[in-house]
Amino acid sequence: ATAMATFVNSWPAGIALALVVQPFMATTVGVSGALALTAVLSVIGFVALLILYPQPVAALGPGGQAPRGAALLCTVIAGTIWGLFNGAFAMVFTSANAVTTFAAGNPDRRLRAFCVGATTARAATHAGFRAISADGDLTELLELLTASHMEGDGPYVYLRGQNVSSDLAELLQERGVPVQEAVIYRQVERPLTDKAREVLDSRRVIVPLFSHNSAQIFARQAGVLDPDRISLVCMSRAVAEPLRDCQQDQLVFANHPSRSGMIKAIADLISDI
Repeated sequence: ATAMATFVNSWPAGIALALVVQPFMATTVGVSGALALTAVLSVIGFVALLILYPQPVAALGPGGQAPRGAALLCTVIAGTIWGLFNGAFAMVFTSANAVTTFAAGNPDRRLRAFCVGATTARAATHAGFRAISADGDLTELLELLTASHMEGDGPYVYLRGQNVSSDLAELLQERGVPVQEAVIYRQVERPLTDKAREVLDSRRVIVPLFSHNSAQIFARQAGVLDPDRISLVCMSRAVAEPLRDCQQDQLVFANHPSRSGMIKAIADLISDI
């Protein structure tokens, strides 16, 4: 409460001071000089806060201890994302999970959200972002991000899961597009249930696979699959890469890497059974 009160009360004063000082600095020593002055004053203020402001014992938590473990990790992650967000040009999402994870912990919706496809864009719109969809796969998203970024713009902030099939951040950097990335969720592997194994061993089954990581987990746990009974519907050929030991006639690919493309592929397969 004390920190928020200090922030709210100092904000108008800081803006007023900046309106007076920064234009003068910019015309005298240039924009970079004005920004450098702001950075130096911020560092001085931070050091002064550390030295002069006494930390209330009650704010440290039970037993007067600072946050540790998971609580400290969550605080660091939230602070990192917030810092990236404030200097960013736009957000980048390649999954609806990333959208919902970020939206649940951050109410700010100032930035546009570039999304890989319609499903992710729909989640971003529902969360309150101004969503822009590449309507495709990672290649189309890469082209959209490159075309939308102009020289002098801030970096993209790419929020993603722990496991990704392609390194979008590296691909953008190779094109000279600035990007900062943060891992904000991870897919936890769960073992196949006894019921699932029974179905795989005895029935005609269609298995939809939407991500490279899901396909990798399934291939590792399911083992050898009967090609006469098991069909694997993959969102793209990149998704199917971990399934290289399966027979080719077991694999079905969506004609478009999207939810609607997967639904159509599954429906077509069902109609042929």
